[in-house]
Amino acid sequence: MSTELLLRELCVAMFDGVARAPRLRESMRVTGLGRHFALPPGEAGRLARAAPSGVAAYLEQAEEEGHPDWTAETDTAWRPLHRALARCAPPLAHAVLGPRLLPATPAYLVTLLPAPRVPAVSAALSALNPAGLPPGPVTPFARERLAELTAFYARAARAGRAVLFSVDL
Repeated sequence: MSTELLLRELCVAMFDGVARAPRLRESMRVTGLGRHFALPPGEAGRLARAAPSGVAAYLEQAEEEGHPDWTAETDTAWRPLHRALARCAPPLAHAVLGPRLLPATPAYLVTLLPAPRVPAVSAALSALNPAGLPPGPVTPFARERLAELTAFYARAARAGRAVLFSVDL
């Protein structure tokens, strides 16, 4: 198992454990709300070099000023979508949790998908038959978010933007 896949699965397992433990959930204040942001050109490189506080500051600003064309709210659907898509080969496996983990404050889990890889993810999502996803964890709500995420990736690919994913802890 690659380090990248192991890290992604560890993050999902952590969220699942917190979701099942009410006392731990209260102490961590986990909301688990996922968001994707299409970054302006040059911003991905700056964030990749930024300190955790710089990444957190960018996220807070992006959440406040978020333009609807460059933001996709995956909400709580990010987990079942990631579980379903992570079983696929890249680029589809990178649609929710990007391949690069960025340092962030304890309030966020943040990953980055570089701009050159966004078109491949967009094409893979566009070719995906949502009916083929497992029905259990992938609820109708998650399928709606998947449709929005697919449209978001298409816009990001056309504009040559990188994609940043964040989830509140």
